[in-house]
Amino acid sequence: RGDRGRGGYDEDFSRSVAGRYPGRMRHEMMRADGDTARVDEEKVNIILSQRIEAKRNKDFFTSDRLRDQLRQQFGVEVMDRECKWWSMRGGQGPAINVDYGRHDYARTDDLPGVDVEEIDKLLSQRLHARRTHDYFHADNLRSQLNRMGVEVDDRARSWTATERAQKPGFEDHNGRRDDDEPRGGGRRRGGSPEGGDSAEGGDSPERVDGGKGAAGESEE
Repeated sequence: RGDRGRGGYDEDFSRSVAGRYPGRMRHEMMRADGDTARVDEEKVNIILSQRIEAKRNKDFFTSDRLRDQLRQQFGVEVMDRECKWWSMRGGQGPAINVDYGRHDYARTDDLPGVDVEEIDKLLSQRLHARRTHDYFHADNLRSQLNRMGVEVDDRARSWTATERAQKPGFEDHNGRRDDDEPRGGGRRRGGSPEGGDSAEGGDSPERVDGGKGAAGESEE
């Protein structure tokens, strides 16, 4: 087994699985244009190849762990659908135009002063992450929405804005500002299901793409 790092991951997990997945298979991932951050490209390419070998063998647990190593040890993010990777350690990373598509979550409230455009963007990104089985990123996006005051109900395919989601300084038609009263958690209209988006817990894998989905990463 590899050495366990501070974040709870194997710092060289790829070395511990090299016997099964030597990293010789050619991968199709290209480094994003404009990414000039310093990174061990040779090691990154080996792990990307190992990840392909694991996915071809339907070993999604290992492919997930290899992706985690890329993210946590090297600061490398992978976008499977776009066949791109880049290092986030050089700043915010290169600008990559990604069409996340549109989500199908219906809004259940009429609270004014809510940044619907930003919420729609995050919901679309989260749906894209779930469809590509990147549950780690989907969990982070769900947490971000929760911090904004947005409750997501995956079973009902809906979202609800609470008072915390109103823009700072917002004033409604009655002249009342959003900070005139303590901000509460708002009402729940569908009972957002407990659990995150991870393949090990929650109900999300069965709800992606109209009920299709599987634990771990998708096979190429």
